[in-house]
Amino acid sequence: RSLEIFGNGIFSNKETSLDRLVVELEEKGQTNTFYYVKAVIMIAATTNSDWSFSSKDPISILDEKLQNISQDQFRLPILMQLAGLAYADLDDSAFDYLSEVATLSTQVNNQVAHFQAVTMQAYLHDIYDMNEEAEKYYRASIENANMLMNDYYPFLTEEEQFYFNSKWIQPLERSAFTFFLKLGGDNSSFSEELFNFRLRTKSLILENSARLRVLAEQSENEEVLNWYNELRQLKESLSMKQDDLTWEEKAEQVKIIQELEEKIQVRLGIDLPDAGQIKLTDIQSSLGKKEAAVEIVRLQKATGEYLTDSVSYLAFIATANEPIEAIEFTQPDMMENKGFDYYLRTIQLKVNDKLSYNWYWKEMSEQLSGYEKIYLSADGVFNGINLGALKNPDTDQYLYEEHTIIQLSSLRDLANRAEKQAIEANEAVFVGRPQYYLGVDGEVSDDRGESIADLPGTEKEITEITNQLVSQDLTFKNYIGEKALEGMVKQLNSPAILHIATHGYFDEDQVTEGQFSSPLLSAGLLLSGAGERMDAEGQDGILTAYEITGINLTDTDLVVLSACESGIGEHRDGQGIYGLSRAFFVAGAETVIASLWKVDDTATQKFMSLFYENWLQTNDVAASMSYARTALKEEYPAPYYWAAFVATGL
Repeated sequence: RSLEIFGNGIFSNKETSLDRLVVELEEKGQTNTFYYVKAVIMIAATTNSDWSFSSKDPISILDEKLQNISQDQFRLPILMQLAGLAYADLDDSAFDYLSEVATLSTQVNNQVAHFQAVTMQAYLHDIYDMNEEAEKYYRASIENANMLMNDYYPFLTEEEQFYFNSKWIQPLERSAFTFFLKLGGDNSSFSEELFNFRLRTKSLILENSARLRVLAEQSENEEVLNWYNELRQLKESLSMKQDDLTWEEKAEQVKIIQELEEKIQVRLGIDLPDAGQIKLTDIQSSLGKKEAAVEIVRLQKATGEYLTDSVSYLAFIATANEPIEAIEFTQPDMMENKGFDYYLRTIQLKVNDKLSYNWYWKEMSEQLSGYEKIYLSADGVFNGINLGALKNPDTDQYLYEEHTIIQLSSLRDLANRAEKQAIEANEAVFVGRPQYYLGVDGEVSDDRGESIADLPGTEKEITEITNQLVSQDLTFKNYIGEKALEGMVKQLNSPAILHIATHGYFDEDQVTEGQFSSPLLSAGLLLSGAGERMDAEGQDGILTAYEITGINLTDTDLVVLSACESGIGEHRDGQGIYGLSRAFFVAGAETVIASLWKVDDTATQKFMSLFYENWLQTNDVAASMSYARTALKEEYPAPYYWAAFVATGL
């Protein structure tokens, strides 16, 4: 009867019900049960009530009742509670409790409990300035985290992975990097360990999402294919109806989508490869003599759950033949606040930027001197800056003129890169100058922002580019005006090139509504019918990032988003920007070119024509971006015109 009372949650008399249950289970010898453990934990957690055990502190209650439990799997939750309470009080007894949890969790094969215990041991030794022991436990915790990601991520949805990362992985990363800085940042062995951990975690959720989509699309399992098609339809429906739904209704629809994703993930998860096999040595072996790799880390300093208000930025620099170097930026607050505002103002006002180079590059310049090509994985404020457009005050040259900077979602891409194939643009698709108001002539605009006005420059842009394709006997398909339909884009099947020239938007105010976070619903591209929210195929004319994730771009070499602010979105530490670019990567694109600010229609048209002119000859995105910048700079000297676009990918 007591089990029924506990299981049904019938506690009409809260002063005695849990106590009565505990006593009754003890009398019956049923202490090695879930119900006994749960009741004891609940009593210990509510010692401020009038219950009979309330005269004792929680640790005393748990310690006393622990003696009644003999089986390890039931002792473990009590010990975890004891360890947590002692740790929260920074009591010395936490060391013993955590050690016992670590041992016991290994015996019962509870990976999560073991990870928690080892991680809290690292935090505790760190807090007590027991640095040698702290480093040992941080290393052990990182090893455990890698195993957890291997075993758990394949069976979690993207949102669940994000939650797991936020709850467990990110606090460990913050604390381990903070500890590294406390040591002075000169421990080369630990530096390599942290770099490898960063390689493991950086943009991992993005990579897993892209891989899962490919596996689902290629699956021969009819049930998986049906689930995946249903998933695409639900995402499309949510995107179209979002303006008419409350955030509660959106959250409910997202829950249904996540349940469907989970079914697919569980069925296919065992096939996901281990990204953790790529390490520093793999990156170094992939680099040439004149090449370097830079990993930027944005860090909110912390030890465990004890967060500070202090932010730091680190740069890990890897080269082929030298030990990895770690550099801490000395003005992180300036970089994120006044410095970034200054950078944006100089861009928008088209005035000379005399300071940004010193904040965002100078401290790395000595270590990177002599390296011609630099692969960089950005984080934090670096996602909003075109580093190539920073001017070196000592040489009066822009950074892109001194180095070729190639931005990557993760440096893991270096270890996986394949030899570039010759361009075969027989499936190139160009979309531009959508007819936002079908059957109606709209006003003309000079920038590709979110106001829905006609953009004649986008048609000229596509005409000039495709004329170059014709001259090289490369075929393509153009979708101009009323043919630039949302439904058509959704039906694409891995074109070699996808170029979309239109208005883009990111609505920062709509990212979070109530408790519903929707960054991929807050970014999009406007296509035909967007002004009326309807096109000829019954779509709303707005292609959201959420919908883009369902397009098949598995073999697409290049996506060009010739639109305003197509490269911005919601920043999440270590996982990149949640916006349009991310959506196209999930869809399978290898390289995405997107803009960081509102772009001029005419200048953009010329930039894109110049880019393709060089790219069709060289098949080198980075070199072609530099070529277009240099050529356009002759006519438009200010970076506002030629530096808006950034390429991400190899």
